[in-house]
Amino acid sequence: MRKRIALSGLLVCFMVSSVSGVAMAKGPKKDKIRDIPPGQAKAAGERAIGKGLVKNGKLRDGRIDLDLPVQSRERITGPAEKATGEIGYIAGNLFRELEFNAHEENGDCRVSWNVEGEWVLSLGDNETEGLTEANDTHGMTVSSQDEDGVLTGSGGYPPAMPYSQGWVLVSSYVEGDGVNLEMDYNATDYGVVLEGALDGNGTMAGEWWSTSSHSGNWTSVSGEAGRLVVDCEGKGVLYYNDESGGWYDVEVQYVNVDGDTAWFAGPVVSASDSGWTSQWFFGKVMDGGEPAAGVDQVWGSFVTMEEAETGVAEMLDPSNGPFPVDMGNLQVHMY
Repeated sequence: MRKRIALSGLLVCFMVSSVSGVAMAKGPKKDKIRDIPPGQAKAAGERAIGKGLVKNGKLRDGRIDLDLPVQSRERITGPAEKATGEIGYIAGNLFRELEFNAHEENGDCRVSWNVEGEWVLSLGDNETEGLTEANDTHGMTVSSQDEDGVLTGSGGYPPAMPYSQGWVLVSSYVEGDGVNLEMDYNATDYGVVLEGALDGNGTMAGEWWSTSSHSGNWTSVSGEAGRLVVDCEGKGVLYYNDESGGWYDVEVQYVNVDGDTAWFAGPVVSASDSGWTSQWFFGKVMDGGEPAAGVDQVWGSFVTMEEAETGVAEMLDPSNGPFPVDMGNLQVHMY
């Protein structure tokens, strides 16, 4: 049975600007049915009920009384790792409340590369010292890359069509930062294998060898891979409010859980400030154990969708935080 919680306008918000060095306030835990002006209470309550967020909501004496559970949380089911919490903390000398549940769906969140497109590859033969021979330069078109990183495509020499020597990619794939290209030359028994890695600029390089016992180094002369977030899907909700009346709601779409720490992100779907609804929320929580106060920590910031996806996949720190939890509890665990 979840305890009753009342949140001004529906839940919590991080500082958009960077905040650091904020001491936690101590004192008795307050009733979470927060006093706000009757007009604001009525509007917030109608908004919450209209969105289906309140199951048995009541407006009472200028306050919002929300009886949990909330309808939107009922859709979150299935065995996986998750992070949940109902916490209070201070950032920027402002008391804030945050309630969230973030559920991992795949358990294999990572960043890889998308190499679809046009490439020029230069192969240097160890017997000819370097990448200077014209017949070492090949054109390659990667026509598709599936969700497992398996590649299809073709290419040949010279790098521009029509090729005098053509080949197709077989058993080729991208995995993490690694790339494996196997070139099967058309209507011959000849083949070449390229193994290598992608660097931070999206270029490729590595070593190659052929069925005729030639070998050497190779590099991409043109072409650029794009970063690709893989298997980071998640689900959940996050609600924020603070004592100044600010609030926003987030639909969690990406989750990555590692031990006692979770990263999650999603678009801001409604907010007290209309400018926030163009932002993505990127958060991190760390379960420090019991007692939660003073040992659990929370981070959060507004970012772009791309920054949010990459932050979750690479387990980065959001720009704002960490903030120690002063009230309530958060947990990172299996369910």
